[in-house]
Amino acid sequence: MRTEMVKIYQLEELSKEAKERAIEWYRDIIDRDFSFESEMITEDFQYELQKLYYPSDNVEWSLSYCQGDGVAFYGHINKDDLYKIVERNRESLSDTHYELYEKIYNDGLYIEADIVRNSFGYHYSHYNAMNVELDGDCIETITESLFDNEEKLDEMYDEEISDYNDEFYELYREVEELIDSIEEVISQEIKVISRELESKGYEYIEYYTSDDRITEEIITNEYEFLQDGTVY
Repeated sequence: MRTEMVKIYQLEELSKEAKERAIEWYRDIIDRDFSFESEMITEDFQYELQKLYYPSDNVEWSLSYCQGDGVAFYGHINKDDLYKIVERNRESLSDTHYELYEKIYNDGLYIEADIVRNSFGYHYSHYNAMNVELDGDCIETITESLFDNEEKLDEMYDEEISDYNDEFYELYREVEELIDSIEEVISQEIKVISRELESKGYEYIEYYTSDDRITEEIITNEYEFLQDGTVY
């Protein structure tokens, strides 16, 4: 029988070369199982989306420095959240459209939205994988509710939209253009947000795999090593 004495070291007691070996050992662990870090990144994305009143329950991302990588998010935007989003993007709407939208919202009419997956979204997760679809009361219902001449409206119920008088049809077209404008505003903003989240996600990944963070984790978990940096 032979008895050998083995010296056990904390990370900070190792030589520079041994410490680097220990850090690479832990980095390999992260590379094989990034689930905890992934969950933290997703939660941060959700928090950022919630602050901007966008849906956060279905956030998908892939950040491997590959073509097609990025961040996408899907879900429903209710009437009140949509109003806050439009308010934030007030300068992107004309005064006429903004005033019309305010009247529609204040009159209790519904314009809501959905961020849905397009054909790219079945293969990738990035800023161009999302489409915006507006929902709620139909344009004709909104126009009829806003139209302030009940007598003319009663006369037009059985006619085609193309036969409506100029006053009603002009309002109809304004509502239609407003819907298109809001859809475009959201479409552009979610692309910007997606790119911002992508950039932030890469920053998180770099942090989680950095020497400083790994050193902190090794010390916190009190891992022990042999003299050459091999985990004990």
